[in-house]
Amino acid sequence: MSATLLTLEFRRTRVQLVAYALVVAIYGAAVAAIYPTVLETTELFEPYLDMVPKGVLEAFEMSGGIASPGAYFGSQFFQVWVIVAAMFGIGLGTRGAAGENAGGTIEIPLATPLSRTRYLLTTIAAQALGMALLAVVAVVSVLAIGPLIDVSFDIPAFAAAGVLSFAFGCAMAGVSTLVAVVTLDRGRSIGFGALVLILMYLLIVVALLEPSVEGLKYLSAFYYYRPAAIVDKGMLPVGETALFGAVAIGGWGLAVWRFRSRDLIS
Repeated sequence: MSATLLTLEFRRTRVQLVAYALVVAIYGAAVAAIYPTVLETTELFEPYLDMVPKGVLEAFEMSGGIASPGAYFGSQFFQVWVIVAAMFGIGLGTRGAAGENAGGTIEIPLATPLSRTRYLLTTIAAQALGMALLAVVAVVSVLAIGPLIDVSFDIPAFAAAGVLSFAFGCAMAGVSTLVAVVTLDRGRSIGFGALVLILMYLLIVVALLEPSVEGLKYLSAFYYYRPAAIVDKGMLPVGETALFGAVAIGGWGLAVWRFRSRDLIS
């Protein structure tokens, strides 16, 4: 990797990174701030939740109500934050090779002694570090509100949910990087990533609503992303985290392999 290029990558994405971090921090703080009010008015929500199909409640992790920290933060924060993480991963994953190629600047870093492998590995490192920073901001934004509302949150549990969210975002970044290297078209790569994200969300909702196609839920990444149980039980799901990690590393690894011999004239 190249420290100089890594610094340049962060300078190029600083506006995007700061914008995402601010959105996550403000939203996380707001969700945490109203948690005591939700606890006090739980009985008002229950009749409305009873009217919602069980499959929808399960998809959004509200099948056990909304009073527990896991159900509340799983459905109201982490299920939203992971979409932000996925969008951030898609954006970063397509910014490197595809973005540089579209802008006609890919030859500049590659004209130096920097190899293609080191170039792409550096952009991948920037993706992972950016995702990690965003995950930290997400978790801290919630935990920091705890003392202000006189609520004691389980720090290890929220940290574990943050790790799973980080792995999910990296998986999206890995796949997006691979598609970007194959197509060298950032617009198509972003569109592909967004389409996959939407289809996976629809798969999990439809599969949980319709018993005849319940098996489709295993094809959705959201089936393996269940932060509510993590927050309530305080245990990191090693298998699901490893799965997302394998997808991320696999996507990044294949992207590096393909980029080494890829014709950059598109």
